[in-house]
Amino acid sequence: MDVILGILLDMAIVLFTLGMVALTTSWALLHKFKPRAVVLTGALTMGFVTLATYVLPQLGHPSDAWSQFSQYFSQKGFEADWKDNIDEMSKVGVDTGKIVPFKDLYQKYIYMAAPAWEAIRWMVWGLLMYYAASSVLSRITTKVPKAIAFREWIVPEPLIFGLIAGGALKLLAKDDGPLDILAGNLLVFFVGLYTLGGFSIVSFYLTKWRLPKMLRIVSYVFIFWFTFFSVCSLGILDVWFDFRKLKTPQSEALS
Repeated sequence: MDVILGILLDMAIVLFTLGMVALTTSWALLHKFKPRAVVLTGALTMGFVTLATYVLPQLGHPSDAWSQFSQYFSQKGFEADWKDNIDEMSKVGVDTGKIVPFKDLYQKYIYMAAPAWEAIRWMVWGLLMYYAASSVLSRITTKVPKAIAFREWIVPEPLIFGLIAGGALKLLAKDDGPLDILAGNLLVFFVGLYTLGGFSIVSFYLTKWRLPKMLRIVSYVFIFWFTFFSVCSLGILDVWFDFRKLKTPQSEALS
């Protein structure tokens, strides 16, 4: 019974969160926010509600909340998480010996970079909700235009300094120190951002070449699995080369 109640509670939280994101995204569209501002509104709403669902239950015990936070970013917390993951994979027959060499990468760019992965998730949901809300509202009222095509999004040029800052901190920071963790989070977030920008460029050319929709979907899957970092590099290089020749003062940016 407790398991069922836990599942229902989790579902209720997810539905409430998505409902709030849909509400604020729709509000931003009706108030004629620019597309990038609409996406940011949805992403910030997702972040605020997600953090609130964690913080509110802890209000009576702030010391416990801080203790849990500190424990997560400690070496002890990581080792416990790593052991649990290895044990679970062993139970389903995974050869964990092949995974152990990647322990350090997992720690720096997945476990310790959890805030960056969360921010990327919020951003993606903001983008998806922008398209969903635009699709519905543009059919109901002329106040809301159709969403701009994903292939036309451009990463704002000044954000390249965020990626550069992450790389610089990584070189200068002490291993596993606070600055090293910050650097890892910056790198993960901006790599994610420029990967989205790279996929936007890929989408532009696949559409330009008039590939059938099914072939485009297969291409996206193939590119994601086998040339992920190439797509990210494409997004970064677009800062200087403007592969689609779309950069004008009116261009919208993916943020």
